Amino acid sequence: MERVLHIPGCEVMDRTNGINSFLMNVYRNIDRTRYQFDFLVYGNGVGDYDEEIYALGGNIFRVPRPGGNLYKNVKYTYEVMKKGKYKIIHRHTAVSLCWTDLFAAKRAGIKNRIVHSHGTRCNKPFLHKLFYPLFCRYGTHRLACGAEAGKWLYRGKAFKTIRNGIDVEKYGFCEEKRKSFRKKLKIKDTTFVIGNIGRISEEKNPFLLIDIFEELLKKKRDAVCIFVGDGNLKKDAEHKVKEKGLEKRAFFTGCSEDVQGWLSCMDVVVYPSLYEGFPFSVIESEAAGVPSVLSDRVPVEVDVTGLSRQVSLTAPLQQWAEAVILQGTGYHELLRRTDFADKVRKAGYDIRQTAKAMEEYYTSIL
Repeated sequence: MERVLHIPGCEVMDRTNGINSFLMNVYRNIDRTRYQFDFLVYGNGVGDYDEEIYALGGNIFRVPRPGGNLYKNVKYTYEVMKKGKYKIIHRHTAVSLCWTDLFAAKRAGIKNRIVHSHGTRCNKPFLHKLFYPLFCRYGTHRLACGAEAGKWLYRGKAFKTIRNGIDVEKYGFCEEKRKSFRKKLKIKDTTFVIGNIGRISEEKNPFLLIDIFEELLKKKRDAVCIFVGDGNLKKDAEHKVKEKGLEKRAFFTGCSEDVQGWLSCMDVVVYPSLYEGFPFSVIESEAAGVPSVLSDRVPVEVDVTGLSRQVSLTAPLQQWAEAVILQGTGYHELLRRTDFADKVRKAGYDIRQTAKAMEEYYTSIL
């Protein structure tokens, strides 16, 4: 049995981080008699997944943040890697700033230093350009969550795609939950429900969604908007909702263990994201048969069932609202939605397929 050290580039293993959720999905389904996962994070915080990681047989190592004391970060990272005698480290990123982890791994004698691209943009372009040569020097294997993420980070070099699979059965449409969750919100069966599931943060562009919803209410008065998740902009988004007088129509649920229920409740999901790698939250919505409206910054390849429509980020609010209403038209026929979980599985996005692909990849490079 080989232990693989995963470095997601975060402070804690929390469920609001899409990379962490992806890793845990794989970890639960990979053959752990062949591959065990350890995780390296920055800081001493306690994460949502810590107990589960320990229960599955994994370890969590905490080192200083690279942005604080770079020398200490590299020193402690090197020590973890050297002591663990890893043959594979797996660094998840979208930028070249992770080169220090790859450097520490090389110094520790680890031959297989995987870089896994999960994004299509960098908010520190100067530093990304500056450290890119070192990033290329110390990384040995290239993975990506999708074609666009791979093209962005690897600049024409070959890479392998590992799909962001989900537990398809867990997200399939449930009519009973549709009714019970609407009852929980005290809304009618015919109320038009839009929503967004995931981190409420800058890249997800939550303020635009609030503006779109306000515009939508001009044409569909019996409508609500649900934000499922948490993030650094949650309080600001709640404040904006109150400023607009929408607090009786827009709901913030926080993080939820029952995403299936919220998806079954919705008629359309809306992701006006500023940038994305390959958002598996959209795959989850497709499994539930929920049509989506996405910004043109979301890779088109995420539409694996034909349920998505893209709108330019620069388009007027009226165009966004019309697209959302159009996508929701005809999707109250509940029986149609039950077919989509199987469509997602046939498209190759079941987590069991992803875990198998990861396992086979590790075996191929050892």
